[in-house]
Amino acid sequence: MNPVFWPVLGTGLLLSLLITFWLLWPLRGRPADTGLPARQLSARVYKERLQELNADHMSQRIDAETYAALKLELDRALLADAEGTAPAASVTPARSLRALALVLLLIVPALAAGLYLGLFRDPGVEADLALQAAIREDVDRVLAGQAPRAQAQQHNLGEFMQVMKRRVQERPDQADGWLALGLGHLQVRDMAQAKQALSRAAELKPDDEQIVFTYIQASIMSQQGAIEPPVLALLNRWLQAKPGHQGAWLMLGLGSLRAGDGELAVQAFERLQALRAANPQPDSPEEGAAALQVERLLAEARQLTSASTGAVVADAAVGYDIEVTLAPELARQLPPDATVFVFARALQGPPMPIAAWRRDAGQFPLRLRLTDADNLMPERRLSDQETVVLQAKISTTGSATPAAGDWEAAGVPVKRGQSGLVRLRISDVRR
Repeated sequence: MNPVFWPVLGTGLLLSLLITFWLLWPLRGRPADTGLPARQLSARVYKERLQELNADHMSQRIDAETYAALKLELDRALLADAEGTAPAASVTPARSLRALALVLLLIVPALAAGLYLGLFRDPGVEADLALQAAIREDVDRVLAGQAPRAQAQQHNLGEFMQVMKRRVQERPDQADGWLALGLGHLQVRDMAQAKQALSRAAELKPDDEQIVFTYIQASIMSQQGAIEPPVLALLNRWLQAKPGHQGAWLMLGLGSLRAGDGELAVQAFERLQALRAANPQPDSPEEGAAALQVERLLAEARQLTSASTGAVVADAAVGYDIEVTLAPELARQLPPDATVFVFARALQGPPMPIAAWRRDAGQFPLRLRLTDADNLMPERRLSDQETVVLQAKISTTGSATPAAGDWEAAGVPVKRGQSGLVRLRISDVRR
């Protein structure tokens, strides 16, 4: 016997008892009605009406003929009430209510049992209830970050996910539960369900790095590597808050590359390379493989860009790693809509920049790599210059044209092929 049977039957019995009590309570302690109160009421009404008629006749408000007619009508009404009163009839409603209560007391439990046998004994539903009862505790342990019991190994991952989904839906405001559900769907390669669960987790905890980047990864994988506009907006917000986050730049580069946006992919991978160069890790086979992978992705992005624009492929070997810092007295005055420009110009020749890098001013220090991908004109390449001057500025208007009020860094000349980090400090205000 399924354990659900007795609660269902008990609920039906309780319901029938409540209905019976509701029907019989008004009849408690009430004596049988003999019909006398109705006759007494009719007699009282007759006397009061007769007194009114007599008073109207004595005061001559009605004549003798009208008085006689009204009194005859009143006498007939009293006689009709007396003849229509049946004492035994008043007992009938009470007997009917008692009979109805007895019928309900027997029928409601029977209907409850029939409902159970007709619905809950359905093979699919009963199997689902049995599965939930068997591994519900183990699912709760997993959601709480604990290991399941040993007997849970007899159930496959699909069954585990079925019960976990039900449990997470019962507690929809717990981000960790949606994260666990999303990771489970990723494990069984159900990308659409994983993306949906992780999206909910990211909504509940938008500042949780593990949740946000697991959701971004699932979204990119569900789109065969392409990046959707909501995910791109999420990455941009994250990079504005943490511009040095290497994982975010990698995700942005991968998604942009698969979406066919070679320019954005190049910028992302170059920024990733600059961050890796500024924060070198101990030599290891894994680190070497990661560096080669980033270089391969960057080359692929550059080929995509050159194929779409017809430009000459940039020389990836020539570039300058730059760190931009901001003087503390200026940092306290930094407007939220300011823009930072980093550019390179020839040591001799026209003053216009050869290559430039532009972003919204965020947290400092900023680190980047300036290469041919940042050239402003195809015929003037950064890699062709023997010596360039690297400069940085912050504009409160967003314009690249020099103007009074710009915050500037002193230019630093560097030779082609020079290695090492070039540091630019923004500390002067243009007059």
